[in-house]
Parts: sequence; C-alpha cells; structure tokens
Amino acid sequence: MEFIFELLVQFLGELLVQLLMELGFRAIAEPFRTDRPANVFLALAGYILMGLIGGQISLWLMPEHFIDSQALRRVNLVVTPILLGFVFEVVGKYRQNHGKEKRLLDRFSYGFSFALTMGLIRYAFAR
Repeated sequence: MEFIFELLVQFLGELLVQLLMELGFRAIAEPFRTDRPANVFLALAGYILMGLIGGQISLWLMPEHFIDSQALRRVNLVVTPILLGFVFEVVGKYRQNHGKEKRLLDRFSYGFSFALTMGLIRYAFAR
C-alpha cells in the first residue's frame, strides 16, 4: 500500500510541476497576445522552446527525479504530456463556453508539446 501511495505522489508531483510551469508561461505570454491568427509552426516552435526553458528551470529548482524507477519515468514521459494536453483542452472548452477567447495553449497539441519537451529535458538531465 505504501508503494502505491509513493508512486501516486511521485506522478502527481511531476504533473503538478509541469502544470505550474505551463501556467507560468501562460501568464508571461498574455501581454503578447494579438487578435490575428498565429502561424501554427511558429507557435509550436515557441511552445517547444518554452518547454526547453521550463525543463531547465525545473532542473535548477529540483535537480532530482521525482520518480525513482527508470521504467516508471518512461511511463510518466508518455502519460504526463497526454494528461496535460487534455487538461488544457478542457480549460479551452471551459473558456469558450463562458464567452472568453480560446488561446493557443488551450489546445491539446500545444499543451502536449510543451509538457513533452519539458519532460524530455527532465528525463535526460535530472539526477
């Protein structure tokens, strides 16, 4: 039972860190938002770049892996970006249903790209 609790806390910790970083970058990007449609490839490159930066910042703040098992780190590398992509898609639907503009980050693909890039950096370089 203790193992399951520890595993759950480790996965939730990783998910929470990536979610907070994504929200932080959302707050930073807000002043630069424009009404014209964005170039999809430039936007994707921007979110990948923010994922690289977010991964480096998270390594600076927390240089250790959250998850001890190598196999579980790989599972986390797949599961966490998918979950965060869905979380931000749901946020976008919520904003749209409440009369607010849906932003780029409120789409699955951009949230997934950010979280995957950040997760790859943590996977490769954390101790």
